[in-house]
Parts: sequence; structure tokens; C-alpha cells
Amino acid sequence: MMDSLVKQVRAVGGNVYRRHLRRDVPILCLHRIRDVNGAGPAKLAELLDHCADRYQTITLGEFATILHAGRALPRNAVVITFDDGTIDHFTLAAPALAARGLSATFALIGCTLFERALPPLHAYMHLIETAAGRSFRFGFPPVLAERDWILDADGKRVLLADDCPLRRIVQAGDPALAADVVTALGETLGIPLPDASDLFVTLDQARALVDAGHEPAGHSLRHQDVDEPDRKTWLRDLHADFDVMNDAFGRRPHPYIYPFGRTRSPDVHARIRDAGFCCAATTQWGANRRGDDPFALRRIGIDNRTPIPWPPIYR
Repeated sequence: MMDSLVKQVRAVGGNVYRRHLRRDVPILCLHRIRDVNGAGPAKLAELLDHCADRYQTITLGEFATILHAGRALPRNAVVITFDDGTIDHFTLAAPALAARGLSATFALIGCTLFERALPPLHAYMHLIETAAGRSFRFGFPPVLAERDWILDADGKRVLLADDCPLRRIVQAGDPALAADVVTALGETLGIPLPDASDLFVTLDQARALVDAGHEPAGHSLRHQDVDEPDRKTWLRDLHADFDVMNDAFGRRPHPYIYPFGRTRSPDVHARIRDAGFCCAATTQWGANRRGDDPFALRRIGIDNRTPIPWPPIYR
């Protein structure tokens, strides 16, 4: 009796889940392909196997075109996005996608393509992760008073937290100041900053992804927070990033993925549209459907803790 009831419940749930898939479009969000603070190769394989079996992949730009035109969505559509353009996207994610015939959208940080410069935040995080277990004294007067920092498990979390004063300078401060702070921090720790090609795809590799059927997306020029107080700096960054995308991949209405995945101002949506981008994706959790704002698209974060299939989303 109980077994029969369980089977009936599962059958009903499966039907609801299938209807949900036809109605909503999940946009999956992945960052580094690694076992710590990311989705490891095994999780990536599990995810892509599920997508190949149950879904039809479309790119973020293709989804935006459907939203703008009000056309019907493909059956069981899914968008797969990779943020930041790290080198493992080229060496690990791209071959895994190709093996299953899937397409994806890769969000690329502008300064890593032509300048071959490290975004200040990623340089900072590289230093903090490399120096794990150490204690040090650091300051950058007048913006940051000198103090002791601890990089044991708790201290590392503090320095990586959004509200850490050191991270806030790097994340949302003036780009030139952020670069100077990171350089000084590296000198204090005695850790040389890596070359951009050690952490990020090159321009040639990014173009190879596009040639393989994937889509590039803007992700800001230096991964600065769009909600930083200096809106003029952000607007210059936004337009410069669109120019980089056009120079690298040809003039077209590219998608945009918010740095840090967030935006709190409707004005930001208009600014991104006016800059020439066709849509924008956040990290607000959820799926999407026809009629949604193309410049505030929701995504589903995927890491090693995420169950596959991910939980159904009801709206």
C-alpha cells in the first residue's frame, strides 16, 4: 500500500516537474570548475549529463531575442552560463560541453582580453587563498588603517566577506586605487601576482569558444560592483566593456552578466540597454518565462552542494 502511494506521488510530482520545465527557462550559473568553492569536474559532468538528457540548450542572447519578440520558447529550454572567463572554462568546461553537444554563454571580464590585466578582486582573492594559514599586518593609509589580519579558516572567511573593509576597497572602490592596494598587499605577503593567462582565457581562446558555437557576454571591464557610489566610473566601465566585446567578437547586441550578480536600481537596467547590451542576468535565484524583464533575468547557482536535478521552481 505504502509503495503504491509513493509511486503515485512521484508520478504526480514528475508531471508537475515536466509542466514546470515547459513553462519556465532556468539559467544555470557556474563559476570556477574546481572542487573547492566551485563546481568540480564530477559535478559539472553530472549537470551536463542531466541537461543533455532533459533539456535543449539555448544561449542567453537567443533567450533575450525570444523575450523581446514574444515568441514561443523551445520545449524544455535551458541556458548554461559560466562567469568570469577563467581558464578552466576553456580547458574543462568547453570539452565537456562539446562531448554532449551543448552550447553555453561565457561571461568575460573585459580587461583580461586585450589588456591581459588581472581584475583587482580576482587578484585579491588569489592572494588571500594562496596565503591561507598566515597572519600579517597591512594597511593602506589614508583609506585603510594599518592592522593585523589573520588568514586561518575564520580569518580567510572574514577577508573574503563582502563587508570586509579591505575587500570593499578592491570590489567597489576606484579601479586605480584597487589595483594599488592589491599590489601593496602582494608585496606585504611576498606573493607575486600571476599572469592573467594563468587564471583567465586569452582572446584567442575566447574566440575559439565562439567558433565552437558558444556565446560571449559582457561582465564589466574590471569586475567592479555596479552599485558602487561612483556611478560615473561604472558608466565608463560599462561602455568600455561593450566596446571591448565589439572589438573582440564583432558588433552585435551582446548579453551582459552583472558583476557580483546583483543590481538594486531599475535605472541600471536602462543604462545597460542604452549601452547596447541585449539583456542582463543576475544571481537572483529562480527561473524565467516570457514577459519577464530581459535586464533582470534570474539564475540558478550551481556548485558542489547543488542537487541534480535542481529543485523545481514554482512562481
